[in-house]
Amino acid sequence: MLKPKDETAEWTPSHLADGQPDIQGMWNNTRAMFTPLELPEELAGQDLTAEELQARARVRGEGRISRSEWQGHENNSGGVGG
Repeated sequence: MLKPKDETAEWTPSHLADGQPDIQGMWNNTRAMFTPLELPEELAGQDLTAEELQARARVRGEGRISRSEWQGHENNSGGVGG
């Protein structure tokens, strides 16, 4: 028979030898969120305004969308619903 989970027990995250939190693991959402962890090399050493960064992000996003547009015929194999 299974015992109910002890709701009063507190979880403590593991730490590395130097005392820092251990955040190792599988981080698979970086591409899904389009959040780079580092600046691209072309931005190294540049001091851009917020407006300039937004404009660059908009251009990169538009390119990403146009490359990923589905044309409608690539996956039309005549199966279910087609």
